[in-house]
Amino acid sequence: MNACQSCATILLNPYYCHFCESPAANVAAEVVTDARDRDLGTEANMRALALWYQLGGVLAGLPALAGLLSLWFGESYQPSASRDLGVIKLGLLALAVAQFVIGHYLRQFSEGGRIAAWLGEIAAVVYIAVLIANAGERVTLIVIAFMGLALRIAVFFFLFSRAASRLCTAQYHALVARTPYLKTPSIRQSGFFKAFIIMMMLAFLVPLLA
Repeated sequence: MNACQSCATILLNPYYCHFCESPAANVAAEVVTDARDRDLGTEANMRALALWYQLGGVLAGLPALAGLLSLWFGESYQPSASRDLGVIKLGLLALAVAQFVIGHYLRQFSEGGRIAAWLGEIAAVVYIAVLIANAGERVTLIVIAFMGLALRIAVFFFLFSRAASRLCTAQYHALVARTPYLKTPSIRQSGFFKAFIIMMMLAFLVPLLA
């Protein structure tokens, strides 16, 4: 990974340091201008969210689909009861598909995908808050729910931010198209990717330590 020659900051963008506002040496002025306008850190965060949305859609959708198929084609099929449960599972499957599709559009820096994800985060925050309110004395559930709530709130404010909104404009899409030499950093460098990994690890560890 490159470091700025002026301040030694580790760079996501090899052509421009946003920390000390210094361009790289021996780079054409038009390249410096376009490189300065690319927000690679926000791009990495958006793609990390896109991955987690799609992964979450798959992990939620497969059990819902399996349950739906077993309900309709299993040996214990009962028309009235199966119909009611089938509607619920079909709804869960639809939500999972919607989550996967939102992730697809987030990856493309789509304004519609950003707004849909933002609304989804509002719903997730409300759901987790209700879960905490009804958790009673189940400390493990409360701890995990609070961790999830903090992460969801962070995602909510990120999607609502000016930086995320700028990524989804036609002007920024044109900027990306004319700067193919600037690649979006690996999502492993995204703070959201690291936060989701830590969240998953703690979700497994907290019940074991309780």
